[in-house]
Amino acid sequence: MSGTVTGIFTAEIAGAEMLAHTSVVLQAGYGIIGDRYATGCGHYSPRPHQDRQVTIIESETLEAIRLETGIVLLAEETRRNLLTSGIRLNRLLGKTFRVGECVLHAGRLNTPCAYLERLIGLPVMSALAGRSGINCRILQGGPVRVGDALDVQD
Repeated sequence: MSGTVTGIFTAEIAGAEMLAHTSVVLQAGYGIIGDRYATGCGHYSPRPHQDRQVTIIESETLEAIRLETGIVLLAEETRRNLLTSGIRLNRLLGKTFRVGECVLHAGRLNTPCAYLERLIGLPVMSALAGRSGINCRILQGGPVRVGDALDVQD
């Protein structure tokens, strides 16, 4: 299985606008340098979890939501860090995979929440159920760039 990173997003603090990047640096055991969860300033920071260091969602999910509901959900509105194409992320659960020079472990599925709906003003919680992406821990850090491959290792 392989896919491609098609977008990268971070926010400095909880609720802040997600900013698009062409590259970021992931730090093992920590998160994305400058992102709200790496600095402890995210909405869920009071409830830390090692598998929340990087969040990933499929671009195919956004297209499916648009076709099914008519809702245009932009990549940055998902509040996920990486946008991918060409790979079914739910199949990565429990697996270790490489993104660019980094190695991640998909520890759990991301669950859509009411906080996201309030923040972006769109009724997307039910549309994202079961396909809201994955939450990962960083095993080996380094740069990640738009266009990098995502390849499963095990």
